[in-house]
Amino acid sequence: MFEKVMDFFKGEATLDVDSSGDATSEDMQIATGVLLLEMAGSDKDYDPEEVHTVFRTMEREFKIDQDEALRLLELADKLRGQQEKIDRFISTLNDNFSDEQRVLVLSMVWQVVMADGKVDKFEKRFAKQVQTRLKLSEEQAADARRLATERPVD
Repeated sequence: MFEKVMDFFKGEATLDVDSSGDATSEDMQIATGVLLLEMAGSDKDYDPEEVHTVFRTMEREFKIDQDEALRLLELADKLRGQQEKIDRFISTLNDNFSDEQRVLVLSMVWQVVMADGKVDKFEKRFAKQVQTRLKLSEEQAADARRLATERPVD
C-alpha cells in the first residue's frame, strides 16, 4: 500500500490499469472523458486550451494515441447529457479505481480547469462535485489540485 502511495506522489500512478491490475475498461475511459468534457464546458466556453488538455491528459494517463482519444471522447460527448449513464460510469470508476487513481482523475479535472488560466465559480463547483462523487476527502482533493499543477500537459 505504501509503495502505491509513493508511486502516486512520484507521478507513477497511471490509469491504464485498474486497481486489480487489469487493463482499464473502455467504460472507465469514457467515464473519465465525460467528466473532463463536462468540466471543459462548465463555464459555457470551450476554450481551446481546455480541449487540448482534455485530449492530452486522456492520451497520457490511459497510454492511448490521438485517434483512440478522439474516438473515446466522441463517445463521451454523446453520453454527456444522459445522467443515468453518467451515474453508472461514476460507480464504475469508484468500484474499479484505487483511491490514488481517483485522485489522479480529479487532478485531470483540475488540469482542465487551469488550462485557460482562469478558475471561475462554476469550475470550482463542478470540481467539488467530482470530488464528492469520487468519494475523495478534502486532503485527497488538495493532493489532486497540487498534482495538477506539478504535472503540466504538453
